[in-house]
This record gives sequence, structure tokens and C-alpha cells, in this order.
Amino acid sequence: TKIIREKTGIEKVVLSGGVFQNRILLSRIKKGLENNKFSVYTPQNVPFNDGCISLGQIGFARENLI
Repeated sequence: TKIIREKTGIEKVVLSGGVFQNRILLSRIKKGLENNKFSVYTPQNVPFNDGCISLGQIGFARENLI
């Protein structure tokens, strides 16, 4: 994770998708990222599954394609 930050400058991470409905997996990955000084965001008002992924795709397209 430190290598990713050094090479890309990324400091913020969004965890979504059906796999993160697993609370154990979510908490362990979130803790590991936060321990490496990443800001971690998770869905608050939309589901973790495909609906959230679609919303993320719209956001990416808006920022990068329009």
C-alpha cells in the first residue's frame, strides 16, 4: 500500500461492491489501509453491491469523460 501511494499519490480509497458486505473482510481491509494513513470511505446511503458500483462508475465518468 505504501508503494501505491508513492507511485500514484493516491491517499483516498473507496471500498464498495458485494464483497464488502462481509463485515469481517471490510473491517480488516479498512483497518490495514487506515494504519497506512489512507483515508477510507464506504457507502452510507447506497448499498455496497452493484448499485454502489454503478454510482461509482457514473462519478468516474463525470469527472473524467465529460
